[in-house]
Amino acid sequence: MESKIECCAKTGKVPVLAASLVKHWAFRVRAWVVVVMVVVFCFGSAVHAQTFGEFFNQKKTQKKYLLEQIAALQLYLGYAKKGYQLVDGGLQTVRDITGGEFSLHGAFISSLKTVSPAVRKNVKVAEILAYQISIARWFGEFKGNALLSPDDQLYILEVKAAVLADCSRDLESLLLVVTSGRLEMGEAERTRRIDLLYEAMQDKAAFTADFMGKVERLIRNTERDHLDILDVRGAYGFE
Repeated sequence: MESKIECCAKTGKVPVLAASLVKHWAFRVRAWVVVVMVVVFCFGSAVHAQTFGEFFNQKKTQKKYLLEQIAALQLYLGYAKKGYQLVDGGLQTVRDITGGEFSLHGAFISSLKTVSPAVRKNVKVAEILAYQISIARWFGEFKGNALLSPDDQLYILEVKAAVLADCSRDLESLLLVVTSGRLEMGEAERTRRIDLLYEAMQDKAAFTADFMGKVERLIRNTERDHLDILDVRGAYGFE
């Protein structure tokens, strides 16, 4: 199954930035899901409590909104304060944020009261969420640039949307896997799926870091070329 981006690459209809990045997009399609857990985030000082059971009872649109909160972590990270909070009845929020990073503190795992025993001590669950936060932050740093072509800006936004959508699907699946009783599977299978999701999220994080690095270099080169043009115009008396 070819993605829209891959098809464009074959026909030569992708922008300059896209052509150099298509080869990194192989990880996009993961045929079946691998592991899951959701953290409900708060903005400012308001804390919105929500248990795993409540999440499953929500309407589809409410679930989508909750996942969009995760995908929009760059907004949260700008205002978040250091600290973490555990609540009875399950995991609501566990934070230890320093410089926008998720701490892999042991409390994160030990606080999980409704998850499978095999997951309780699996640090990869926390690391999956840490990768998600890094991905959201990297994409959040791009605010657009007037010097980039419309095609390049559109391509960047399309890649951002695709990666964050993949992350949301992985996290939604993670919730099913780590919650006891939600899926009929043994502990070995749960652990295997967590490992698969960890690898998938790790791939997305590596791709995002490389992709946004190329975006930054493209912006710098474009700005330098623009300044060179202005210098030449000034040298010949054109303002």
